[in-house]
Amino acid sequence: MSKKPDFRKIWIILFFFTGILFLVLGMAKIFADQLYLQGIAQLIFSVTLLIAAVMILKGRLIIEYSSGKMIVLINSGFLFMIIGGAGTNSLTISALGYILLIAGMIIQANSRL
Repeated sequence: MSKKPDFRKIWIILFFFTGILFLVLGMAKIFADQLYLQGIAQLIFSVTLLIAAVMILKGRLIIEYSSGKMIVLINSGFLFMIIGGAGTNSLTISALGYILLIAGMIIQANSRL
């Protein structure tokens, strides 16, 4: 039998490294390119991803495939944030991803109460 991958570790690594990447890109856009709106948006995304990584580490956000809505929202939100924030530089796509990611985190928080 094959061992199942630990999705918790995968998401911690993804959120942490992507958060650091958005932090660096956001600061570069603000200070070097003077694109304040995109830079501030990427800093907000960075803080959110780093908070999500810390929430997974502390056990407040459980990433498993048992909760279907939550994992779909977090997956799609993460992808839209990456595509809109770093790939196409579209704030509307990034904002959609941000909303989906936050919704996935809120669904998880409400289900634990």
